[in-house]
Amino acid sequence: MNPFEDLINKIPNPLSNPVFDSIIEKVIQEHKLVSRVEFDAQTKVLEQTEARVKELEALVTALELKLSSQQS
Repeated sequence: MNPFEDLINKIPNPLSNPVFDSIIEKVIQEHKLVSRVEFDAQTKVLEQTEARVKELEALVTALELKLSSQQS
């Protein structure tokens, strides 16, 4: 049983329980979950970083070729 099923089984009606928000917050913190907005922002940063790495790899390859041709 996953933690969320366990949590749901412990609370008879989570929407009417005043403690539900604090329990959910605790689960989120324990499992290091993030909001959709934060996830999307981090995905964008990762995509930009991957693009920059590809640019730098291409630059390094070009410089290595230039250097090897100068040494010949």
